[in-house]
Amino acid sequence: MKSLVAIVIGLALAGNASAQTLNCAALVNSALSEPPEYAAACGIVAPNPNPSTRTAPNAPTSTAFTLDVRGQAGVRPANTLYTFTLNNFPVQAPVGAVAATGVFAVDFNPTGTILYGVTGTTGVPASTFGTINTATGAFTAIAPLTGVVAGESATGLSIHPATGVAYLSTFGNSISQLYTLNLTTGAATPIGSMGTELVIDIAMNCSGQLYAHGVTTDALFSINPATGAPTLIGPHGLAANFAQGMDFDNEDGTLYAFIYTGTGTNRFGTFNLATGAFTSLATDNPLGEYEGAIPTQCPAAPTLTYNPTTAAGVTFPSGPAGSVNASIGITSAGATGTGQSAVTGCAITGAGAGSFGAATTTPANGVFNVGTTSGTINLSCTRGAAVATASLSCTETATPTVAGSPFTRTWALTCPVAIVPDVAPVGAVAATTLTAGTGSVTPTIVSPAQGNGSTQFACSIPATAPSNFAITSNATQTLGAGAPGAIGLSCVPQAAAVAATLTCTQTATPGPNPPNATATITCPAAIAVVVPGTTSGTTITLPAYMLPAGSSSAPVSFTSNGNASVLNCTTTGAGFSVAPNPLNLATGVPGTVTVTYTGSVIGTFTGSLNCTTTGTGGPFTYPLSVTVGAGISMVAVPALSSFGTWLLVLGALGIGLLAVSTRLRG
Repeated sequence: MKSLVAIVIGLALAGNASAQTLNCAALVNSALSEPPEYAAACGIVAPNPNPSTRTAPNAPTSTAFTLDVRGQAGVRPANTLYTFTLNNFPVQAPVGAVAATGVFAVDFNPTGTILYGVTGTTGVPASTFGTINTATGAFTAIAPLTGVVAGESATGLSIHPATGVAYLSTFGNSISQLYTLNLTTGAATPIGSMGTELVIDIAMNCSGQLYAHGVTTDALFSINPATGAPTLIGPHGLAANFAQGMDFDNEDGTLYAFIYTGTGTNRFGTFNLATGAFTSLATDNPLGEYEGAIPTQCPAAPTLTYNPTTAAGVTFPSGPAGSVNASIGITSAGATGTGQSAVTGCAITGAGAGSFGAATTTPANGVFNVGTTSGTINLSCTRGAAVATASLSCTETATPTVAGSPFTRTWALTCPVAIVPDVAPVGAVAATTLTAGTGSVTPTIVSPAQGNGSTQFACSIPATAPSNFAITSNATQTLGAGAPGAIGLSCVPQAAAVAATLTCTQTATPGPNPPNATATITCPAAIAVVVPGTTSGTTITLPAYMLPAGSSSAPVSFTSNGNASVLNCTTTGAGFSVAPNPLNLATGVPGTVTVTYTGSVIGTFTGSLNCTTTGTGGPFTYPLSVTVGAGISMVAVPALSSFGTWLLVLGALGIGLLAVSTRLRG
């Protein structure tokens, strides 16, 4: 064990341990920085520097600060502030000269924004409390250190990273003391003795546990912050002397130490809080005598606020049937370090749970921290014929934990009944052929109306002569919830069929307007109606004739109205015939067929005339009758010779003369 007597004498006589004549015994363990001439004046065999390559078993890349109170002649000036990352100590960037010697106690406030420092007994002014600018290295005095027992030198400063209470360690009069320090006035208030161990530095973690590095036994101690009572944890195995440094990385609770072993040699590494064992991360790289502080913050779980609140619940937007989304906004505030709050395990239960989709979070893992300060719980539901209700429950877990964590956050969910939107129907018309110049077409509904949607269906058709198409009913109607009305149509049939286009404009409420509905309307050819001159069924009696005449005839007339037609006639009964056959009837022009009987037998004969037509009006059937009578008998006369002929002539003349003479006498 190093001599405590030498320590006391050294502090009393050595001042800043750089007097012209050194008390080597007093400097075996010193709370001050190593005098440049110490090794030569006191016959100390300097350790051989053994710079290590970078060792980086730790992941943290947080920025830390180190104050090299010794420096290297011609390489690194003394009392200079540097920055480095925790996983790469050998690479240091100079900040600037502190301009105050003997700063042996440094630490950051809880937010890591202000670096405080206390000078030792040789500071100017002596034992001054102030701040160090982390951008320039400049030291700004706040106040002289007061309340410390005379003869004590400041060895360590630790500010509670959660509460901000500052603790100061001193050594003097063979005793290490623990104080609280007012960061505004510099006034120190004693807590209690830490014993005869030379406590060279102190550090407190986020849980308020205070640790001390003692160079008398080269060991790690735990300190009761209420009484100052030390408890040995264990030795670290290095021969530490002069100014030392240590501080917690509050993000992960690792205690880092800057252990100085003389003549510029050092170790940077971590303490095992259970055993005191030291793990070196960098050796003599770079050479120097270091104080150090790490500006990381204690992990603090953020406070989450929700919009809408759990009391308000979530009512999804109203609208038509189908899926709709909603969300619960999450705002995170107050996270520090690695603190986080996680929203997980969101589940929907209740009678209407089937109407709701699975709940998810943004970010997907539901974790909120210093980097993620806003997010959402994402919800969906399907609007249907009835209101659906359910309950959403999520678990909120704070790390580090807080009172009441994990919390259960519950919202009432309401999915409204689907609103039927106003949608105008869309109509259509189909092609049709009118019958005998009249007919109708009924619109069909291609897309039905919804809500109060309606469509004005206004139809028109060209009224071109001579067909003269016309709409006789429902030229304009409103299509809606009811059945459409039939659109009445008419035309004047012509000799050939005529087609026209029925066009119906559609004016929708609400819009947009559907395309026009169109259909081809056909006016058929006119129907031929054959009208007989003699009523069908009337007996037609042919003129009687006397033999030797051989035939008798009678006409029968027909007229085709509306359109041309063809008349086909046949007769029954021997001797009866009809011509012409067929008879082509022009529109409105009468035509005649002639019935003829031919026979040489005396008597009354009957038959029938039967006619059909390609038009309408038939068939036509007429009974036929004819009488044939007897005529004068004819006797054969022999042929006369020339002489006989003259006798006949002379006889005739004689008869004539006799008649004349008789007339004259009378």
